[in-house]
Amino acid sequence: YCLSTSFCIWCQDALGWYIYASDNDTLKNELGPKAATGEALGGTALSNPMKSLFGIEPMRLKGRRGDGGYVVKGVLPYVSNLGDDHYFGAIFEVDDEKSGTGKRNVMAIVPCAAEGLTLADNTKFVALDGTRTFAVQMRDVVIPDAWIIADPVEEYVERIRAGFILLQAGMAFGLIRDCIRLMEQTRS
Repeated sequence: YCLSTSFCIWCQDALGWYIYASDNDTLKNELGPKAATGEALGGTALSNPMKSLFGIEPMRLKGRRGDGGYVVKGVLPYVSNLGDDHYFGAIFEVDDEKSGTGKRNVMAIVPCAAEGLTLADNTKFVALDGTRTFAVQMRDVVIPDAWIIADPVEEYVERIRAGFILLQAGMAFGLIRDCIRLMEQTRS
C-alpha cells in the first residue's frame, strides 16, 4: 500500500541478507538477530558498487589497510533507511598489488555511529521523502576486521545477487497491483 514503506523494508531485508549470506559468524550471531527482528535498523549502499562492478561509474568509497581493519573515505549520495544508530552494507576499493588491476573490493557492515561518518539530509525528492535517505560522508572511518563480510567481493556478490533482486519483487508486485486497480477504476 505504500511504496516508501516497502522500500524501507527492502533496505532492512537487504541488510539482513548481507549478514546471513556472509561467512562472518560474529556478525551473524551478534548483529544478525537484531537486524532480523528490527531491533537494529539499516540499509544498503550497493547502488554505486553494483554500477562500478559493471564499469558504469567509479567506486566512490576508497579504503586502505590499517591496524585490525580498514580506514575508509568517500561520499555516497543516496543511502536509505538510515539513522544515527543504524547500519548499512557497503563496498569499498583498496589497493592490491597482487591483483591484475592493482585494486580489489571489500564489503563490510558500517555502523552510522562510526567516528568520521556523517549523514547529510540533502534529498528533496518526493519519492524519497519518508525513506530516511541521506548522503553518507566517510572521513577516515575505521572498519574493523570483525565487520568485514567479504574480501574480496566477487564470489560473495555472485552469492547475494539473486536474493538482492528477488527481495525487491514485493515492491514491483504491489505497484503493479495498484496500477491495475487504478486502471480498472478509471475504465468505468
